[in-house]
Amino acid sequence: MLPPSETPDYLTVKVHAPVGDALEYEVPIMKLKDYDSEKIISKKLYFLIPFYLFNFESEFDKIETGKQEFIDSFNRRYREIYDKLRESLESGEIDAITHHSIIMMSEKVIKTLASNKKIVKEEAEKIMGGQVLEYETKTLVREGIKIGEENINTLNAWLKEQGRVDDIMKSIDDKVYQNALLEEYNEKNNIQSE
Repeated sequence: MLPPSETPDYLTVKVHAPVGDALEYEVPIMKLKDYDSEKIISKKLYFLIPFYLFNFESEFDKIETGKQEFIDSFNRRYREIYDKLRESLESGEIDAITHHSIIMMSEKVIKTLASNKKIVKEEAEKIMGGQVLEYETKTLVREGIKIGEENINTLNAWLKEQGRVDDIMKSIDDKVYQNALLEEYNEKNNIQSE
């Protein structure tokens, strides 16, 4: 892997056709260093957030000295993206499941990238720890229950439309049967299961 300063702006891709012809084209390389927290959030590039810590990797040794000025600078700048992520959740731009997934992936990146950097890891985890709170888990559970209830109501309405009241009654006490009916409904209505 090339150091960030040596990473080219484009990569040439060559595609060979079965008849022997080849086509070359340049693909732009996305560089995380070109994306600050504002750009990531405004362009809805949420998948980049877990990797945002890479932008600070060159400063890890300074932070590890324990000097408060380096720690405070890191905390302020690193916290910024997670504050913006929280705002996206609160404004409804993203749901709690997406938010939680980003936080969990971020924690994995922190554990891997900063595994031998005690202070960096502790400070980054403090910022993340403030994000994964008990109420968020409760929100996820409530959303899951709501989605489940909506799915069952939709299924029951569909079964009722078809005069399959017996199937509704049987599915009340038989979750395996209910799941089979949901699969049937999804298949017939071209709905992909999550």
